[in-house]
Amino acid sequence: MNEILCIMLKNSVAIVTGATSGIGRAIALGLAKEGCSVAAVGRRRCDEELLSGISANGGLGFQYDITQKNAPNELFDDVQNKLGIPNILINNAGVTKDSWIWKITEEDWDEVLNLNLKAPFMMTRVFSQRLMQEPCVKDMNANIINISSLSGKIGNYTQSNYSASKAGLIGLTKSCAKDLAASNIRVNAVIPGFISTPMTLQLPKKQIQHYIQEIPLKKIGDPCYVADSIVFLASTKSKYITGTTLEVTGGLIM
Repeated sequence: MNEILCIMLKNSVAIVTGATSGIGRAIALGLAKEGCSVAAVGRRRCDEELLSGISANGGLGFQYDITQKNAPNELFDDVQNKLGIPNILINNAGVTKDSWIWKITEEDWDEVLNLNLKAPFMMTRVFSQRLMQEPCVKDMNANIINISSLSGKIGNYTQSNYSASKAGLIGLTKSCAKDLAASNIRVNAVIPGFISTPMTLQLPKKQIQHYIQEIPLKKIGDPCYVADSIVFLASTKSKYITGTTLEVTGGLIM
């Protein structure tokens, strides 16, 4: 299967936001392994290990704050000039500012919604505008994949801002899938479960064990599990899938 996917993604150019760590990093490396030229985007510079992992297919690191007004257009120009026309967009960048609802400041609300929801809208708008101008868009296997969260499905204590942003991302996914279907641009979302990342591994061991007991498959997910789902959705193996939300959770919160 990997060889088939490599052929299908070999001529693809993928933009991955929030690519410098955690799930975004795994996605960038996973796509590169399958033949993509990856534009790994982050607020900070990509480290040498990541750059080495995406370099085989010409992948590069791009340092941008995508919440800035002109950043999406500037990023797309930069990527197109260096790698070619992007046909895959992974909206992964996100942030948490957790607190009880009566303590959340307006600034913390805005910061979370701006990066987690407004930035994917801005990136999607520019991506679709650019591709719809291409006469060969229907042959480009163009697709957008948004990284949501279980918090957007069920809510979570102290995460009203984060949950609202991730629930909004699911709604954005479904509406954009309908808007862009006629242009043959597919739009899907992925909901990761309890995944082993620097953030989750900082939790107390007792809390980690509690989560594991709640997961039917009884283990923490590896970031590569999420990356594998992205590779599938980005490939033509999923060419009849749009507007869906794929849960990569080990069965957590069925």
